[in-house]
Amino acid sequence: FCHATATTEIYTLSLHDALPISSCRANENIASATQIGRMTLSRMMREVRTCVDMDSTAARLTITSPDDGSGLTLIVYELSGTTLVRTRTINETTTSQVLIGSGDDSVVQAFSVLREDDLEGNPVSVTVRLSLSVKGHTMDMTASATLRKGQFD
Repeated sequence: FCHATATTEIYTLSLHDALPISSCRANENIASATQIGRMTLSRMMREVRTCVDMDSTAARLTITSPDDGSGLTLIVYELSGTTLVRTRTINETTTSQVLIGSGDDSVVQAFSVLREDDLEGNPVSVTVRLSLSVKGHTMDMTASATLRKGQFD
């Protein structure tokens, strides 16, 4: 048996000394921006997996929705300055929504779409990269979707 004496040391630390309130707010802003970025990427990938056609450029993703009776025909994600905008066309009416940037603490530093095609030029997968900046902190996020074989037939 080993007999060791335990010593207890008590430290008193105020919340102010441990973590400045501004740090808490910065962490909350970063967590919020991360959550918004992940939700946005998740929505994009879900829409890509169910689309009937898709077109992309380096900073724009255009998705043609299936005819499911909702009237939704077209979805466009596009970087406009430091703002990521989603435009939807429903029953020939187009509306735009700012997803990230413009008024909140986060801005989009980069948004890129990489489409991988097979030998016949049919899309096989889509990868979207999103780089957000929140009060000097940069977060890079990536999401990918693999398309079903014959999805655009």
